[in-house]
Amino acid sequence: MKDKIVRVVRTVEVVLLKFFVTIYRAVTKAARAIAKFVVPKWKVAWKTIVLAVVAVYIIGGVVFGIRLYKQNKFDKVDLVASYVYPFPVANTGRALVYDKQLQQWVAASKTFAIKNGVDVPTDLPQKIVVELADYQLSAQEANATGVRLTSKDINEKFDLSIQGIGTKDQAIDYIKQMYGLSLNQFKKMITPMIMSEKVREDKFVGVVVRHILIKDQKKASDVLAQIKAGGNFEELAKQNSEDDSSKEQGGLLAGGELVYRDSGLVKPFEDAMMKLKNGEVSELVQTEYGYHIIRVEERKGEIEESFTDWLAGLKKKYPQRIWI
Repeated sequence: MKDKIVRVVRTVEVVLLKFFVTIYRAVTKAARAIAKFVVPKWKVAWKTIVLAVVAVYIIGGVVFGIRLYKQNKFDKVDLVASYVYPFPVANTGRALVYDKQLQQWVAASKTFAIKNGVDVPTDLPQKIVVELADYQLSAQEANATGVRLTSKDINEKFDLSIQGIGTKDQAIDYIKQMYGLSLNQFKKMITPMIMSEKVREDKFVGVVVRHILIKDQKKASDVLAQIKAGGNFEELAKQNSEDDSSKEQGGLLAGGELVYRDSGLVKPFEDAMMKLKNGEVSELVQTEYGYHIIRVEERKGEIEESFTDWLAGLKKKYPQRIWI
C-alpha cells in the first residue's frame, strides 16, 4: 500500500513539473515576441519624452526669467518656479543670492504686512535682495575668519525670539498665521540673519557697561570724585543717577548684555565707552542728556568699528551686483 502511494505521488510530481515547464516556455516565447515589437518603439518614445521635458523646462525658464528680471514678478507661481529654476538675483564676492531665497522672503513679508494691515512697498523685493546680499557677504567673511554657525545657535536664537509669543507650539502657530511658513522653513529663512549676528557677537568689540547720568555738571563732578576716591559705583548710581531705566540696577545698561558700537547709543557715549578697559571709569562725558560717568565691567572682541562701517568696507572690497 505504501509503495502504491509513493508511485502515485511521483507520477503527480512529474505531471506538474512538465506542466510548469511548458507554461514557462510559452511565457518566455511570448515575452520575447512582445519585446521585439515594443522595445524599439519604447526607445523612440523615451527619447521623445526626454526631448519634450527638456523643451518644456527651457520654455519655462525663459518665461520665468522674463517675469523675474524684466517684469519683477513675485506671485505664488513665481515662488513655486523658484524651486525649479535656480536663478541668481545678486552677487557679492564669491557668494550668490538665489531667487528662491528672495521669493520666500518676499512672500513671507507680504503675508506679514497683509495680516497687520500694512501697505506692501512697491520696491519690497529690491530692499530685501540688498539685505540678503549683505547677509551673504558677512557670512562669506565669517567663513574666512573661522566663525561657524551650528544648529544649536539657530535653535537658541529662535527660542530667544519667541519669548514674547509664548510656548513653542504658540510660536509655530504664530509663524504659520503671520508668515505662512512652517517652523523649518522659518528657521532656514532666518539662518543668514543669525549668521550675521554671530559674526558680530564673536568678532566685534562688545562691553558690559554701567553709567551714572547727572544733568548738573557740578554734582556729576562731585560723584566722579567720590568714585575715584574708592566709592562704590553701583551704590552711587542708585543714589544719584537720573536715568530711571538703569539706576535701580546700579547703572547697568541692557540688563548686563554686551553693548556694541552700533547698539543705538549716542555717539559721544559710544566713543568714550569703547576706549575703556575692563574696570576702567571714564571722565565726565557730555551728551544731549547730561553728564555721564561710565564704567566698563567686561570687554570682549577684536573689531572696534561698527558693524555698518565694517560691512561698508567689505562692499568696497567685494562690490555687490543686484540683477533685479
